[in-house]
Amino acid sequence: RGRAWHSAVLHGPGRNRAALPRVSAYVAMLPVDAKPYLGGRRPDSPLSLADAATLDYDDPLKRPTLSRLDRAARARRWRERLPLLEEDPREDELERWPPAEENAPPFPDLTPL
Repeated sequence: RGRAWHSAVLHGPGRNRAALPRVSAYVAMLPVDAKPYLGGRRPDSPLSLADAATLDYDDPLKRPTLSRLDRAARARRWRERLPLLEEDPREDELERWPPAEENAPPFPDLTPL
């Protein structure tokens, strides 16, 4: 009771005061059919930065020209371990790999979907 956002729990928005590192994952929930949420915009208009996969979403002059990523494009980005945004570096372009991934794949037993 009252512990969901305690700073020693392995997730939460505040400062981590625990001895262990904190890990979190965020899920963007977007509707398959965005039409009811778009008002007068095109049916393939992105609903968010993640939905557009580019920082151009924040540019009011470029936003009207952007399209949503379809299911196949999202699956491809996930399979190929591409970054969320086009402007972000790919994993092979990073100076160093995340901890525990320096010498081996992160999930050797992970099977394709």
